[in-house]
Amino acid sequence: MKKGYEIIIVSRKKVINRFIPSWLLKLFIVLGIITTVIVIAAFYTHYEYIKTEKKLRYVMKENKRLKEENAKIVLLERKLEKLSEFRKKVENMLGVQNAPPPFNIDKLASKVNTKNQKEQEVKSNNIKLSGANPIEQEIIKAERANVYTPYGMPVKGYITRGFTASHKAVDIAAQTGTPIIAPANGIVIRVTYNKRFGNLVVISHGDIFKTVYGHLEKVFVKPGDIIKKGDLIGLVGNTGLSTGPHLHYEIWKNGKPVNPMNYLKFPG
Repeated sequence: MKKGYEIIIVSRKKVINRFIPSWLLKLFIVLGIITTVIVIAAFYTHYEYIKTEKKLRYVMKENKRLKEENAKIVLLERKLEKLSEFRKKVENMLGVQNAPPPFNIDKLASKVNTKNQKEQEVKSNNIKLSGANPIEQEIIKAERANVYTPYGMPVKGYITRGFTASHKAVDIAAQTGTPIIAPANGIVIRVTYNKRFGNLVVISHGDIFKTVYGHLEKVFVKPGDIIKKGDLIGLVGNTGLSTGPHLHYEIWKNGKPVNPMNYLKFPG
């Protein structure tokens, strides 16, 4: 006897008997499950598509808004350029293109105090010099020369390259961040970045000497700064064309480079 199920359909006119084998019923059930899974998967895919499309519309809307904002910024920059050109034309017409910067009383007072202090120091030194006997005058002149002569090592380290015809300096190796100090009194005349020497500082020591410092990691001075012997200039670095952290150190005397080895130790 075949296994299965008998289905009886009763209507007003007749009775219908149908026999469904078990395997066919199981097939219907499997097909129903598969169809249900496909429908659910299709619904989920459609839902994800709608969500992705919604995000895409939002992104496109934001992109359009950003483009509009960028266009406004560009337009504003052009207006500012035109205003700047108009301002320059007006200044040229009025003859005020070289007008001085806004008056700063604090800055002026600071300059006056610094100038007065320097004048007092010069007067004091001149009084000492004029009131001294010839021997004392020579001692004072020697002390002044010593203060403005770059004696001593500007950084704690060891020399890896000396002064030659092609290398008008000495290289002093030291760890990055090692302090670099001024070997003499002077004034900073240049602070810049050089492709070869990296961060570069030049100090003038009176009318005779000038020192140059290259490959600095950090610089703590600026042009116009008055430097005292022992003041911090910057830190050893590896900037520019350098194979390792070190200080490129030059000494110029009367406009010509001289061997720094003659000045790295104090005389006597």
